[in-house]
Amino acid sequence: MTYKYFYLIVALTVFISTTDVLGQKKPRPYKCGFISKDFSELAENYQNFSRHLGVRQGEIVASVGASNGHVEVQVSSFIDSVHWTIQDIDTACLNSKELNKVISYHEKLTNKKLNGTFDIVIGNISRTNLPIQHFDRILLVNVFHELRDKKSIMLDIHSSLKAQGLVVVMERMGTKSGQKHGDCGHPKLVESEFIAEMATYGFELLTKVLPAKKSASTFYTFRNN
Repeated sequence: MTYKYFYLIVALTVFISTTDVLGQKKPRPYKCGFISKDFSELAENYQNFSRHLGVRQGEIVASVGASNGHVEVQVSSFIDSVHWTIQDIDTACLNSKELNKVISYHEKLTNKKLNGTFDIVIGNISRTNLPIQHFDRILLVNVFHELRDKKSIMLDIHSSLKAQGLVVVMERMGTKSGQKHGDCGHPKLVESEFIAEMATYGFELLTKVLPAKKSASTFYTFRNN
């Protein structure tokens, strides 16, 4: 599966997962986010997508704007002993009941108990409410372009990282100003402008990963400068 078709396949997966061959709707295993239909698809999504977030065994990791934690639980299906903080402002998607559904579903796909811990933090448009100087890595997966108060949130994230902490941003970049995302309607980022903006928040670019397969998404890792 290439990134070019990743989001189309996600949409189709959601549709197929809620409709059987007779056209009858089946209940989703959890409310928000995409759903891998089996372990093979879960592993493929991890290899093509979430492994590029760089999460390592034993790290203390927060994910900002993480919805119900489906991406983070996907990572924990393959990387053990990660101490997660799942953060969002939407309590309809992010709550203990929904997160437990996500964990339970992935444990069924992998046929094992996930070896990790999961905490929930609810923020608002200007505050993450994450603890200070606590995290090895903070993720923003397809969420930076949706932040309404980028400066406040990114300065908050800066203070929540350890001295050598990393922030990883996954985004589908535009090629020029004025382009918009087709799914959410928010303006796309332009890479040069984005990197310059991150510098104003105290972040230095370390790596940029465009997966080998043709992709619409790029993974940027910044050091807490």
